[in-house]
Amino acid sequence: MIEHGEIYFSSSFEFNDPFDCRPVVSLDCSDEEFMRSCIESARAKHGDRGAVLMESHIRSALGTSEDLRHPNNLSRLEAMMAERIAEDGVFCAAERPDNILMWSHYAENFSGVCLEIDTSEFEYLEEVTYCAERPVINLLPSGDTNEVQVDKTLFSKSIVWNYEEEWRAMYRKGVSNLSENGITRLIFGQNCAQPVREILTNYVKNSGKPIRFAEVRPDSRLYRLNIVDL
Repeated sequence: MIEHGEIYFSSSFEFNDPFDCRPVVSLDCSDEEFMRSCIESARAKHGDRGAVLMESHIRSALGTSEDLRHPNNLSRLEAMMAERIAEDGVFCAAERPDNILMWSHYAENFSGVCLEIDTSEFEYLEEVTYCAERPVINLLPSGDTNEVQVDKTLFSKSIVWNYEEEWRAMYRKGVSNLSENGITRLIFGQNCAQPVREILTNYVKNSGKPIRFAEVRPDSRLYRLNIVDL
């Protein structure tokens, strides 16, 4: 990231939370509501003839294993949705560089570094919503739009993760590039080893990028971290 300005947008299949990007799929409705919704969708896409053919097919499948609302079919729909979402790339970032738990969990007990990135580098950046229950996506033709489905899937997490104060950026999966000014500051953990500091400092100098340096230090009185510019 520092030397070459590269960041990685990963697949949701690579996340460490088995619930992440795995919403509950719902087609919960009466038979008549289900029929009406599917017929209206078929008519909008294929005209009256398509609606007639769809009505005959759906009515014969009601209450059978071919009914889309059957638990086995809902499981398949959830798996298909997960595969579709996994095709998108996601970059995860924390909102604050002074988050104690983030330094402990993700920077190996304050021995790593935090990179501060200009948020204007991202075309689509959204704050994660933390919930007590998994998001439910209504897949009926009259249900959630594609945009709502993406928001519920990619930007919802269990409330146990709320300490991260996470934001996520979306882009195509794989490596992407930051601009010359994309990384604005490199913040060393208080336990970051001197050889590591020297290596990173040299990388920044060789890159010619205007990256500033800082260090995270525990407050002398409060349970708080202070970011001190170097």
